[in-house]
Amino acid sequence: MTDKLLETQVNIFLSNFKCCADQGEIDYSEVNSKTTKFLRTIGWTNKAMNSFILENIESKHYFRGPSEHHHQKNRTVVEFGMMLDDIQLYVKLELIIENEDFVAGYMSFHTREQKIEHFPLDRTGEVE
Repeated sequence: MTDKLLETQVNIFLSNFKCCADQGEIDYSEVNSKTTKFLRTIGWTNKAMNSFILENIESKHYFRGPSEHHHQKNRTVVEFGMMLDDIQLYVKLELIIENEDFVAGYMSFHTREQKIEHFPLDRTGEVE
């Protein structure tokens, strides 16, 4: 896939995700236990996580996807790496098609367990 095609796909995903989240169309049902524990450790709620992601995520943070959900149909998953102060984060988001509408879904938001080797849309090399 060319960089421009990939960048377009990621930007469309993020645009739809943000639009859903801004409208309150959010599904937290797949937030994993690592995320819940991490949020508790930093004193954040799901709402604070949502606000942080909506305010900060960009296509340059992308590193993998889109891929199909491993258990559910009608879901597209994309993975990102972001920074929260000096903490390297792993962020896994999904768009869910529900009754012909999109819903923003959160899956993972926690400290990275593995190094992300490459951010294909980070042209300036600023994403860690």
